[in-house]
Amino acid sequence: MTSTKIDFIEVSNRIREAIEKHRGAIMLFALAAFVAGIGISAQALDFEPNQIDWSAIALLIPAAFFSILYGAANMQLMARCAGVRISAVKSGKTASVAQFAEFLPIPGGALVRGEALLNEGVKAGQAAAHVLVNAVLWLGVGAAAAGWAIGTQTAIGTILLASGLVACLACVLWLVKNAGLALAMAAFGIRLIGLVITALRLFIAFKAISMSVEFFESFPFAFANILGSASSLTPGGLGISETIAAALATITDINPAAAFIAVGLNRFIGLILSGTLTLVLLYTSRQKVSEIG
Repeated sequence: MTSTKIDFIEVSNRIREAIEKHRGAIMLFALAAFVAGIGISAQALDFEPNQIDWSAIALLIPAAFFSILYGAANMQLMARCAGVRISAVKSGKTASVAQFAEFLPIPGGALVRGEALLNEGVKAGQAAAHVLVNAVLWLGVGAAAAGWAIGTQTAIGTILLASGLVACLACVLWLVKNAGLALAMAAFGIRLIGLVITALRLFIAFKAISMSVEFFESFPFAFANILGSASSLTPGGLGISETIAAALATITDINPAAAFIAVGLNRFIGLILSGTLTLVLLYTSRQKVSEIG
């Protein structure tokens, strides 16, 4: 078992080493693009700080926390599909750290989840497969919902809906074969719940910048958030999710500048919360180690 864990760690280290010399440039570029995009979007909207709805900002915090709870439940279910069990405490820690790790210029969240499965005794290849299928299912659910919201009267809406449904079907069939029908349907169901939570966060984020949208209209931007984070080209998809959201907004009734700001605001709140929880977890872990020592 030790060898499989070492293999997974070695792969992670090679990825880190390959981009180490470019990390600073990637971070600066992503941050510059993000800040510039926010500035340009605010100017395009004639947005003023006094237009911020602070009650909606306050709602974003518990909504982001629910995302971490959802991530913990999803981690437990993924472990069940892989044939092991992870405690609620461990899955909660994994979900928080994994969400924060998405802001590294590598697929940090995937590595954290993979390591969590390895620590419970799942073989490296099996852990990687479950993490990958789980991620594709997440993208598929988001794409299908975005396509449905945009509408099949447009080519992009049709493509997103069709490709999302195909991805969902393929992942569910794989899970049925490898984990059983009940767990496969549970995995699909929990991803639907996650999509609703993500869409709700963006719905609130639009409210926070005094933009009124219908709830179902936030699904394309939820997909943009998912797709950007999955790309791992920049930390947490920083700048990418917002750009995708603005592009999708051009085929809806939503102002692209508002979409950019709403997705960025949602990301910022999520980063602050997951970062704070991760720092608390790291501090408490070190305290326990020092007490044992």
